[in-house]
Amino acid sequence: MKKNIFIIFMIATAFLTVQLTSCKDDTAVTGVKLDKNKHRMVVETNFTLIATITPSGATNKDLTWISDRPVVADVDDNGVVTAYSVGEAVIYVITKSGIFRDFCELTVTGKPVSGVTLNKHSLSLKIGEQQLLIATVEPELADNKNVTWSSNPAGIVVVNNGNVRAIGQGTTSVIVTTVDGNRTDACNVTVDNTYYNIMINPGFEEPNDASANLLGWTIVPQAWFDAYYTGNAMGPGLPSGGVVDRIGLPNNESFFVSGNGNYFNQARVGNWCSRIGGNVTGGLYQIVDVIPGATYKFNGLIGMRCNDNDSKIQSWETVKFLSENGLNTYHQIPIPIDNVYLHNGQPTNIERVEGTFKIPTGVTKVRIQLDQRNFDSPNRAPLRLMDDFKFHWLSD
Repeated sequence: MKKNIFIIFMIATAFLTVQLTSCKDDTAVTGVKLDKNKHRMVVETNFTLIATITPSGATNKDLTWISDRPVVADVDDNGVVTAYSVGEAVIYVITKSGIFRDFCELTVTGKPVSGVTLNKHSLSLKIGEQQLLIATVEPELADNKNVTWSSNPAGIVVVNNGNVRAIGQGTTSVIVTTVDGNRTDACNVTVDNTYYNIMINPGFEEPNDASANLLGWTIVPQAWFDAYYTGNAMGPGLPSGGVVDRIGLPNNESFFVSGNGNYFNQARVGNWCSRIGGNVTGGLYQIVDVIPGATYKFNGLIGMRCNDNDSKIQSWETVKFLSENGLNTYHQIPIPIDNVYLHNGQPTNIERVEGTFKIPTGVTKVRIQLDQRNFDSPNRAPLRLMDDFKFHWLSD
């Protein structure tokens, strides 16, 4: 309907331009015909439409050229058509005498692919680490920019839409291939035999100053304890405004003392660790991205110290793997108790805690959390020190 209105408007416009004066000897126009009524062309190219007027001896052979979508393709007074963007357009030719017309339907396509270039041509990864490769297909106005990805040899990385994930030690080439023209580029990938830790600031070494801030970590609010332990026999624990932070040498050296003399001081990695103070209900967590259905491994150093006879290291303590809101439990790793070591005559516990678990189907984020509840004597919470956490992909 819109095209018909456009044609009527153009014919009426052309009619108004016709000279109304004529001579008896004039030969009238009886028609016009284009050499093409359908044409495909590539953007940023041109061609010429040829209009033939009948009869050949017609007196007035003037023509009007019109495009219904000049943003896609336009035409000049000589019938030269130029393509500007991908799409469809119709070119009309109208005689100024007799108002006869013809048209050509155009389809404008992009350019053929001439090449493809990756943003990186070498990568060094750890097992489980991921990097995104970006493929730029040339020219910019290429009609088909689709590409496929592969690696050779296989079994070292997995490639999905340019996302390269290391799954085994070795060296491989990640190859991108254009669907149009089979143009290729490659990136050499080397994977070492260590696993990539996806946790942020796992040893609490950042920032490199005297700040007590837990960069990359979030302190668990009391509201979480109230919600998570609803219905639990012991309850959410006593609310407290105690310390949940990080400590480091040399200012807090005494807090590193746990177990057999300076046991935690000897076990720690670096100069900093995190702390949940004694007699405190509190905790800390961070949320990490995971692959649904994959198996991951956790490993971390956890030390607990009873400061007095009113404190107790509880058998229910775990490392929790939760939903983002912290209310759904996917997995827990128990923290074992070893009462061999004493501090001021009270039990202490320093353990390297580790375990694996499979991510549930559909889960893409996991909240890794360490927390404790404080109760009245004799169940006051111990001082807890934490350091050197590792969480990495193990297998799909």
